[in-house]
Amino acid sequence: ENPFPWAGDERITYNGINYVLQTQNQTDPALVSPLNPQGVTGTSQYIHSRAISRGAFAVNFTHWGDGRLTTLLGARFMFSENRQLPSTAIPAIKASHDGISFSAGANYAVNSWLRPFLLVSDTYNLPGILLTVPADPLGRPAQISHSLGQEIGVKIGDQHGRISGSLAAYAVQASDHPPAIQTRLRDSINPAGINGRHLGATGTVINVSRKSAGMQAAVTAQPLPGWRSRLSAAYVKGTIGTSVTYDALYNDQFYANSQGQVTYANGTVVHVAPNFSATPGTSDNPGYIPLTIGALSTPGNAYYANPDPETGLLRTSNGRTVLLAVNPVHGAIRTGVTGLSISRMQVTGVNPIDQIVATRAGDRTTGYPEFSCNLTNVYTVSRGLLHGLKLGGTANFSWRTADMYFYRSGYSPTATRELFYRPTRAQFDGIFGYERKFSRVAWSTQVNIRNMFNHYRVIIRPNSITGYAGSKSAFFTGQPREYTWSNTIRF
Repeated sequence: ENPFPWAGDERITYNGINYVLQTQNQTDPALVSPLNPQGVTGTSQYIHSRAISRGAFAVNFTHWGDGRLTTLLGARFMFSENRQLPSTAIPAIKASHDGISFSAGANYAVNSWLRPFLLVSDTYNLPGILLTVPADPLGRPAQISHSLGQEIGVKIGDQHGRISGSLAAYAVQASDHPPAIQTRLRDSINPAGINGRHLGATGTVINVSRKSAGMQAAVTAQPLPGWRSRLSAAYVKGTIGTSVTYDALYNDQFYANSQGQVTYANGTVVHVAPNFSATPGTSDNPGYIPLTIGALSTPGNAYYANPDPETGLLRTSNGRTVLLAVNPVHGAIRTGVTGLSISRMQVTGVNPIDQIVATRAGDRTTGYPEFSCNLTNVYTVSRGLLHGLKLGGTANFSWRTADMYFYRSGYSPTATRELFYRPTRAQFDGIFGYERKFSRVAWSTQVNIRNMFNHYRVIIRPNSITGYAGSKSAFFTGQPREYTWSNTIRF
């Protein structure tokens, strides 16, 4: 029996236990402070967002010369504002814009089946209202982007609807374009150390200039009665025009004296049990010994801090556990300071990267195939015993899908960043249907089978910093076979 029959129920009793629907991460006005501006009581994500948009537009659509020439002129005045206040953001992240953008286009009827066209337009885009913070790895808000696009091409189509299509070339120039870098890069630039991240509310959005251009062709035809076909193909390529590099930060600082001994905030030396204990003490604890930077740096020691060789981050370890402790008399061990240079790192034994490259001018934009095409054919039987039967499918192909930049053998100041490509993709989607009419009622049923031959792979993605060494991730090149069955009744 399903104990939760309605998703909107505010109170449910199951096995004698009462469950109440309420906000998971509640707020308390008494907890509001500069470090907790919303008074959040929990530790999970809490974001308060507001989006405002208002404006006016004017459009002129005119036919000239008995309709042979058609022009379009448009202008938009818009005011937009996005605000986002994460639980740790100081101050709120805000972006607003008011101004005018335009569109202008024209097409000309050379004859009854051929029309060349052109279009120019621009637009402004604010950072979106996201589930994550629209900011860069240092917490700086994303900027408003501006794009200017141009398109030129031809459209064809006969009067009987047997064939139609288009061929177009386009180019776009954008300033302050807001791509998202990998989370792993953000964590290398501004790791979550024992003192947290620098500035708290950090994101993966950076601003760069970008240029992209491409071509697209599409043809729809009905070669024979009952047979419909569509072929489309595209080429697109974009490049980044801005180099963005960040200095790696040290967010794990703790108190220590000139003898290399770890101390509390008031200078008292931290003492620990010879065998690991999560609760440190002082010299007053019999048998306890001073905790030293050397112990935190030595593999095999009971208090080894397990620093990450890439970032210097003190990872989950006995040493990190002790450094997070707070003594009610002597204070904390960690200083609470973030944003230090990685050269200030105290634990030894690793040589973390001091600079992280997010983008370089000339980089190709990623996340899409350079070449793609798809072909759809559907045939509907129009007579005989199989009247109403529909058979067809779509073949999809894509090549040179750029995924990410990485250092094959690990980062060094002279190492070459390589572009990792996803495998060439080929997928067939099946379309099968049947339609039957009963007096005044028409019934149709259709099954769409996505990835009909269930062809996909799991690919190991290299680490953006350490290449094929260290931690890696994996992704599917496609989703497993999926069925969608739809039925329609028309009266």
